Amino acid sequence: MNDVVQLVLAQDPGDVPGGVMMFFQAGDSFGQVILIILWLMSFVGVAAAVWSWTRARGELALPKNLERGLLEPARRGDLREVRSAAQSLRGVFGRLLRAVTGSPVGEAARHAADEAAGIEWQKLTRPVEAIALMGQVAPMVGLFGTVYGMIRAFVALVESGPAGGGDLKLAAGISTALVTTFWGLVVAIPASIIAQVLLSSIEQRLSEALSVAQRIAGMMQGGDPDADADGQG
Repeated sequence: MNDVVQLVLAQDPGDVPGGVMMFFQAGDSFGQVILIILWLMSFVGVAAAVWSWTRARGELALPKNLERGLLEPARRGDLREVRSAAQSLRGVFGRLLRAVTGSPVGEAARHAADEAAGIEWQKLTRPVEAIALMGQVAPMVGLFGTVYGMIRAFVALVESGPAGGGDLKLAAGISTALVTTFWGLVVAIPASIIAQVLLSSIEQRLSEALSVAQRIAGMMQGGDPDADADGQG
């Protein structure tokens, strides 16, 4: 360890990148390739996160005229009007409602809504799963750079022998190991957090849409579950 400290102190400051740039330069060209791979993963992860968030908000939005356009006809048992309104709706809620109104009234309608919700969950979370996978792979890529850098550093020590002279190669290897580890964590930690936030948001919104669709199915069967619960309370 003392030899490494003396080596760092002995380097010419002009040969060592300073400030922010030291986080963007590996010790050699192969280490730089690893950094580029990690940067590309970061860019793809951010793009996928923005796209997934925007898509989920649009797809899982409930209609503004929910009470007047759907709940009131459902309370009256007007299946034709509910079906007509469902055909004009876009997004996940529209597809859930069409699954409900296209099935026999009762338990079959609720089962159809559950099945449709499972399909929508898979569609919406597939990009998020890619982000989560990126959060798992990025540390492995960084670890690969770590191992490569340390191998390069020890090879430099062996080649220099007792006489020394491999200081620059040793420093380059250590630099590659540390910088690639750093970027592996920089990519992985936000990706994992973002994936969990997106999954929680999608689950909450999808559950809300499914709950409304099942409520409509219950109304058409012959009663409003919410109204019955209020009456009992």
